[in-house]
Amino acid sequence: MDIRIGQPARVSRFCAIIFGGACLILIGMETSAQEKEPPSKVPPPPVKSESGPQSVTAQKVPLSPTTLDLSKFPAGWVQYTADKKIPINQVWRVTRGKDQSDAILMCTGEPHGYLRTEKKYQNFEFTMEWRFPNDANGNSGVLIHTGHEDKIWPSSIQVQLHGATTGSIFPLGSAMSANNLQVRDLSLTPQQWNKLGIKSQSGRITVSVNDRLLGEITGCTPTAGSISLQSEGAEIHFRNIQIQELTVTETTTVTGDGRTVIICKKTDKDDDDDDRNDF
Repeated sequence: MDIRIGQPARVSRFCAIIFGGACLILIGMETSAQEKEPPSKVPPPPVKSESGPQSVTAQKVPLSPTTLDLSKFPAGWVQYTADKKIPINQVWRVTRGKDQSDAILMCTGEPHGYLRTEKKYQNFEFTMEWRFPNDANGNSGVLIHTGHEDKIWPSSIQVQLHGATTGSIFPLGSAMSANNLQVRDLSLTPQQWNKLGIKSQSGRITVSVNDRLLGEITGCTPTAGSISLQSEGAEIHFRNIQIQELTVTETTTVTGDGRTVIICKKTDKDDDDDDRNDF
């Protein structure tokens, strides 16, 4: 009988070889599947713009409205006349109308001089009513942007209150403007109440009389100062004096080249111009 010793060992080695090969095949298939799986996408870093705005901030800067309260007169006002010894109440005083509802600022007209606000204004709307009770040819005016030196007459922009030329605008002293407004043949009744409107905005001044727009001048300097009422030889009355400072919206833009641009836009719809300052 032929007995073959060692056969089971060979079988065991054979099985081990087969099992190992299968494992290697399975591992290879798994590795291949992992290699074929696409990698996860990583978003690229944001690209900074080299031009155009990178950030914009906006801020509203409200300017307080002011209504002149004549019941507190002469608080808030300064008188100037050539004769400094004359007291203010000898030329200017406040009285009431017949119905006691309206405070009326009365000026005798003598001596020549003016009454100006202590506060200075730049961008504003000014309205008032006036009349010459005794003289149809009375003369006076409103001086805006009154500044440097008190004298007769100070450097300022004058709005005329004289008969048919009422509403004319022109500079006095060292004040300047790109043009003048000459009004002629304006029809009004000086001895009755008339309404004046003045708008000052960034060197541009417009005037209306009795709600009728008369015109404007531009390029005015200075662009800020007191508002003054003239005493110029005839008795004159004023009432309903109001000053509304204009609201400004300030927008700050940081541009791509590092500049800061400040844009001031007036909320008034009639003004489309921007005041720009670059730093």
